[in-house]
Amino acid sequence: MTIDFSRSSNACAGPVNISKSTTIAATYVALKHIFTDVPANAGVLKPVKFIIPEDSFLNVRAPKPVGGYTETILRLIDVIFQAFQNSASDRVNGCAYGTINALSLSGYRKNGSRWVMFSFFGGGHGGHPKVMA
Repeated sequence: MTIDFSRSSNACAGPVNISKSTTIAATYVALKHIFTDVPANAGVLKPVKFIIPEDSFLNVRAPKPVGGYTETILRLIDVIFQAFQNSASDRVNGCAYGTINALSLSGYRKNGSRWVMFSFFGGGHGGHPKVMA
Protein backbone atom coordinates (compact mmCIF):
# COMPACT_ATOMS: atom_id res chain seq x y z
CA MET A 1 0.00 0.00 0.00
CA THR A 2 1.25 3.49 -0.82
CA ILE A 3 0.16 6.52 1.19
CA ASP A 4 1.00 9.48 -1.03
CA PHE A 5 1.08 12.97 0.45
CA SER A 6 3.05 14.42 -2.48
CA ARG A 7 0.42 17.08 -3.17
CA SER A 8 0.49 18.42 0.39
CA SER A 9 1.09 22.11 0.99
CA ASN A 10 4.44 23.52 1.97
CA ALA A 11 5.24 24.13 5.62
CA CYS A 12 3.45 27.18 6.94
CA ALA A 13 4.37 29.99 9.30
CA GLY A 14 1.64 28.99 11.77
CA PRO A 15 1.82 26.16 14.31
CA VAL A 16 -0.18 23.51 12.42
CA ASN A 17 2.84 21.80 10.86
CA ILE A 18 3.76 18.27 11.95
CA SER A 19 6.85 16.10 11.69
CA LYS A 20 7.24 13.11 9.39
CA SER A 21 7.10 10.71 12.35
CA THR A 22 3.85 12.32 13.56
CA THR A 23 2.38 12.00 10.05
CA ILE A 24 3.25 8.29 10.01
CA ALA A 25 1.85 7.78 13.52
CA ALA A 26 -1.44 9.53 12.68
CA THR A 27 -1.72 7.49 9.49
CA TYR A 28 -1.20 4.32 11.53
CA VAL A 29 -4.06 5.33 13.86
CA ALA A 30 -6.39 5.77 10.87
CA LEU A 31 -5.29 2.50 9.22
CA LYS A 32 -5.74 0.61 12.50
CA HIS A 33 -9.34 1.83 12.67
CA ILE A 34 -9.95 0.65 9.11
CA PHE A 35 -8.00 -2.62 9.19
CA THR A 36 -8.85 -3.82 12.69
CA ASP A 37 -7.81 -7.40 11.95
CA VAL A 38 -4.16 -6.45 11.31
CA PRO A 39 -2.17 -7.08 14.49
CA ALA A 40 -0.36 -4.16 16.10
CA ASN A 41 3.31 -5.10 16.10
CA ALA A 42 6.72 -3.79 15.06
CA GLY A 43 6.25 -4.83 11.44
CA VAL A 44 2.76 -3.47 10.88
CA LEU A 45 3.92 -0.60 8.65
CA LYS A 46 6.54 -2.53 6.65
CA PRO A 47 4.18 -3.07 3.68
CA VAL A 48 3.23 0.62 3.66
CA LYS A 49 5.21 3.04 1.50
CA PHE A 50 4.97 6.65 2.62
CA ILE A 51 5.52 9.56 0.25
CA ILE A 52 5.84 12.66 2.44
CA PRO A 53 7.63 15.58 0.76
CA GLU A 54 10.36 17.29 2.77
CA ASP A 55 9.47 20.76 3.97
CA SER A 56 5.75 20.11 3.50
CA PHE A 57 3.48 20.84 6.46
CA LEU A 58 3.49 17.06 7.09
CA ASN A 59 7.30 16.83 7.27
CA VAL A 60 8.74 19.97 8.83
CA ARG A 61 12.07 20.71 10.40
CA ALA A 62 13.15 23.34 12.89
CA PRO A 63 12.56 26.22 13.18
CA LYS A 64 9.03 25.76 11.77
CA PRO A 65 6.39 25.75 14.55
CA VAL A 66 4.44 22.62 15.48
CA GLY A 67 2.59 23.75 18.62
CA GLY A 68 -0.87 23.19 17.09
CA TYR A 69 -0.04 19.72 15.80
CA THR A 70 -3.10 18.12 17.41
CA GLU A 71 -5.36 19.99 14.99
CA THR A 72 -3.49 18.59 12.00
CA ILE A 73 -3.41 15.05 13.37
CA LEU A 74 -7.20 14.93 13.69
CA ARG A 75 -7.70 16.31 10.18
CA LEU A 76 -5.11 13.90 8.75
CA ILE A 77 -7.01 10.94 10.21
CA ASP A 78 -10.20 12.28 8.62
CA VAL A 79 -8.44 12.60 5.24
CA ILE A 80 -7.33 8.96 5.40
CA PHE A 81 -10.86 7.86 6.29
CA GLN A 82 -12.18 9.78 3.28
CA ALA A 83 -9.55 8.24 1.01
CA PHE A 84 -10.91 4.79 1.91
CA GLN A 85 -14.57 5.80 1.70
CA ASN A 86 -15.17 4.07 -1.64
CA SER A 87 -12.94 1.02 -1.25
CA ALA A 88 -13.70 0.19 2.41
CA SER A 89 -16.92 2.03 3.18
CA ASP A 90 -18.06 -0.76 5.50
CA ARG A 91 -15.04 -0.11 7.76
CA VAL A 92 -14.55 3.67 7.66
CA ASN A 93 -15.63 6.05 10.39
CA GLY A 94 -17.29 9.32 9.57
CA CYS A 95 -15.19 12.43 10.09
CA ALA A 96 -14.72 13.97 13.51
CA TYR A 97 -15.92 17.37 14.61
CA GLY A 98 -13.11 19.23 12.84
CA THR A 99 -11.03 20.38 15.79
CA ILE A 100 -9.25 18.87 18.74
CA ASN A 101 -11.18 21.41 20.83
CA ALA A 102 -8.57 21.74 23.56
CA LEU A 103 -7.21 24.49 25.73
CA SER A 104 -3.66 24.65 27.00
CA LEU A 105 -2.38 27.10 29.58
CA SER A 106 0.93 27.39 31.37
CA GLY A 107 2.59 29.67 33.81
CA TYR A 108 4.81 29.95 36.86
CA ARG A 109 3.90 29.51 40.51
CA LYS A 110 5.05 32.01 43.12
CA ASN A 111 7.92 29.65 44.00
CA GLY A 112 9.13 29.73 40.37
CA SER A 113 8.05 26.21 39.43
CA ARG A 114 6.20 25.82 36.18
CA TRP A 115 2.64 24.53 35.74
CA VAL A 116 0.89 23.29 32.60
CA MET A 117 -2.78 22.51 32.02
CA PHE A 118 -4.16 20.79 28.93
CA SER A 119 -7.91 20.25 28.84
CA PHE A 120 -10.07 18.60 26.17
CA PHE A 121 -13.64 19.73 25.71
CA GLY A 122 -16.55 17.86 24.19
CA GLY A 123 -17.00 17.12 20.53
CA GLY A 124 -18.46 14.44 18.34
CA HIS A 125 -17.03 11.85 16.04
CA GLY A 126 -18.59 10.50 12.90
CA GLY A 127 -20.53 7.27 12.97
CA HIS A 128 -19.35 3.85 11.88
CA PRO A 129 -21.35 1.64 9.50
CA LYS A 130 -21.27 -1.32 11.91
CA VAL A 131 -22.50 0.60 14.95
CA MET A 132 -26.09 1.69 15.41
CA ALA A 133 -27.06 4.38 17.92
